Amino acid sequence: LKEVPETKYLQPYMHYTYKIGEGDIADGWLISDVDDLNYQETGFIITSENEAKVCQSLSVTNSKNGNTVRLTAKRVFTAEGFLTYLTVIKDYAPIADTAFAANCTVLEYWVTPDGLIVTGIMQRDFGAIDSYNTIASAASDTKIPSTIKVFGDSEGGLPVDP
Repeated sequence: LKEVPETKYLQPYMHYTYKIGEGDIADGWLISDVDDLNYQETGFIITSENEAKVCQSLSVTNSKNGNTVRLTAKRVFTAEGFLTYLTVIKDYAPIADTAFAANCTVLEYWVTPDGLIVTGIMQRDFGAIDSYNTIASAASDTKIPSTIKVFGDSEGGLPVDP
């Protein structure tokens, strides 16, 4: 059994780049963090399971000025550990198999070594996300109870309706 601070892990964050002059979102990533590498899986519940990739840092090139930003768990969440990320927008369009789109809800999760799914305490709802001018107003966070469930159980594994 291990406890991690609920206010530092499994928190919502979205990083994106946008087209100069027009503000169209070029690429976007859902990002969360994990305290160590002792998990079977990390990911994001959108409308279906979306397994994330785990890394120590994520370098993103800003489409506005070409500068590269290095994101770490410490920089984004002020937490020690690793980032988990899922690319949800690529080349100005949502990636279809992630189910990420306007009017969706995102919730972060981990699968522990013993097969339990643990969800975060903050879900993020997205409305219209057509440009960088609207993305901040289109996202709202709602505090919810964390859930623990058996991964792959008879109820379908992940809780898809947070």
